[in-house]
Amino acid sequence: CDTLLWQALASVIVPGFAINRVVWLVGGLTKAKWVPTVTGLGCIPLIVHPIDHAVDAGMDALVRPYLREPGPKGK
Repeated sequence: CDTLLWQALASVIVPGFAINRVVWLVGGLTKAKWVPTVTGLGCIPLIVHPIDHAVDAGMDALVRPYLREPGPKGK
C-alpha cells in the first residue's frame, strides 16, 4: 500500500499537476504555442527531487503512521 500510494503521488499526481500549472502559467505569458510545451518538458528535471522529498515528508506525517502495524509494547 505504501509503495503504491507513494508512486501514485510522486510519479503521477503531483508531477502532472505541477507541470500542468507551469504550462498554464507560461501559456498565459506568451503567444507562441511551443514555448509552454518546451517549458513544461524543461521543468521536469527540476521538480523531481523536491516532489519526491515532499511526498516522503507528507506520507511520513500523514499516512505511514497508520499503515504500520503496532509492535509489542515498549518497542
